[in-house]
Amino acid sequence: MASKNHSLSLFRFATFEVNTRSGELRKQGVRIKIQEQPLRVLAVLLQQPFDVVTREELRAQIWPEDTFVDFDSSLNTAINRLRDALGDSADNPRFIETLPRRGYRFLLPVIASDGKKQTISPDASASAVASKHGRKVALALTSVALVLGSTALLWLRQRVQIFRPGQYVRLTNDGHDKSGNLSDGIRSPIVTDGSRLYFVEPTTDASVSGLVQVSVAGGDILSIPTPFRNVRLTDISPDRTHLLVGDIQSPTAAEVPLYSLPTVGGTAQRLGDFLAHDASWSPDGLSLAYATGDSLNVARPDGSGSKKLVDGLGAVWWPRWSPDGSRLRFTVTQPKTQDNAIWEIAADGANLREASREWNLPGDQCCGSWTPDGSHFVFQSSQLGMTKVYVVSDPSRFFARSHPVELGSGPLWSAAPALSADGKKLFLIGWQPRQPLVVFISPFCRSS
Repeated sequence: MASKNHSLSLFRFATFEVNTRSGELRKQGVRIKIQEQPLRVLAVLLQQPFDVVTREELRAQIWPEDTFVDFDSSLNTAINRLRDALGDSADNPRFIETLPRRGYRFLLPVIASDGKKQTISPDASASAVASKHGRKVALALTSVALVLGSTALLWLRQRVQIFRPGQYVRLTNDGHDKSGNLSDGIRSPIVTDGSRLYFVEPTTDASVSGLVQVSVAGGDILSIPTPFRNVRLTDISPDRTHLLVGDIQSPTAAEVPLYSLPTVGGTAQRLGDFLAHDASWSPDGLSLAYATGDSLNVARPDGSGSKKLVDGLGAVWWPRWSPDGSRLRFTVTQPKTQDNAIWEIAADGANLREASREWNLPGDQCCGSWTPDGSHFVFQSSQLGMTKVYVVSDPSRFFARSHPVELGSGPLWSAAPALSADGKKLFLIGWQPRQPLVVFISPFCRSS
C-alpha cells in the first residue's frame, strides 16, 4: 500500500483541483458544489492513486468507531455524490473504480502539493508495486489488427526498467488499415477513455477516414457519427470526455480546423480561428499545443491567446505534454530527407533540444508518449522499413542517461504507442509485413 502524506492539501488531476484545507473542488477554476463527506473520501483516494483503498480504510479515516451511522449506506451515498460532482459513472468509470466488496481505486495520475512543494503521487504507487516481486501489471498493445500485450511495469526509483517481451493479444480483426491520415510515416494516434479505444480508419471511400471505437477488451469496431466527412483524430481530453479532432475539408488539405467533440453525444465546438495539422491538450486541460506548418504553438483550451513556441525545425507532429505540464516532446520531420526525430521544449519555450539524439538508436524516431508518472517515455523507431516500439527512462527523473529498451520484440512490427491513464496498458498499431494479419500473446515481466 502506498504511504499516505497528510501534509498534502492541494491535488490536481485532469481538469480538477482539490483543496482539502478550504474544502473546495474546482474544475478549470470553477467551484463545484460537493458535500464534506464525499470530498473527504476523494481526498483519501487521491493520496493513493492506482491503489485499492479498502472500505475498512475509509471507515477508519472518515467514520471513526464512536460515529453511530449506517456505514455502508453512508459510504455508498458519498461515492454516488462524488461521482455526480466529477461527472463520473460507476459502469464506465474515468476517475473512481469500484472493486465489489473490497473498496475503490482512483484511476488517474495525481499531482499533489503542500502549497509549496509539488510531487507526482503515482511515483509512490509505482514504488509500492515494485516491492511486490510476484505481482504482474498488464501493459497492453494494439494492432493493425490492434494488439494487446502485458508487462510488469515494476521499477525501483532511480533504476532503469528492464523489460522482457511476452504475449500479444489482438483487439481488432476487421483487416482495415489503421495508419490514419496525418502524414507518410506518421501514424494517427490511438486514444482511450479507459473502457474504449478511439482511432480512425478508412470508410467505404479509401481516401476518407471515419472515427471509430472498440472496447479495450476487443470486439466489434463501431463507427462514431460526426458532422465531418473526413476526420483527423489527435487527442482526448484529460477528463476523457472530449476528442480533439480535425475536419479534413479536402483530400489535399494539410492544415485543418480543430474541434472538441464529446465522446458521447453533443455538439462539436470549434477551437480558435487557426488551421493546424496536429494538436494535444495539456494534462490540466488549461492549454492546447498545436502544430501548423513548421511551428509549434500554445493556446488556451478554447484556442484563443495563441503564442508560438518554436518554428523552423521542420514539420511538427505528435506534440505530447509531460504529466506535470512543464515540457513538450514532439516529432520533427526534416523537409529534405523526411527523417524524423523527437525534440523537447519547456512549456515556456526554453531549453529546446533534440531528445532522441541522446538515445543513440539507428534510423529515425517519432510518435511518443510519457508514462503517467513521467518516469519513462515510449516511442517508435524505424530503420530499413522496420518499425518497433521502445521505452526510455527520463534523465530528469533518474539523474542519468539510459538506453532505450525495445518493447514487443517478436514477429510483430509496431508503431504509434499510447498509454492508458493508469499506465498499466500500452496501446499500439501492430502488423506483420507480407503475411496475413495475425496476433500473438506472451507476457512481459521484469528481469531482476
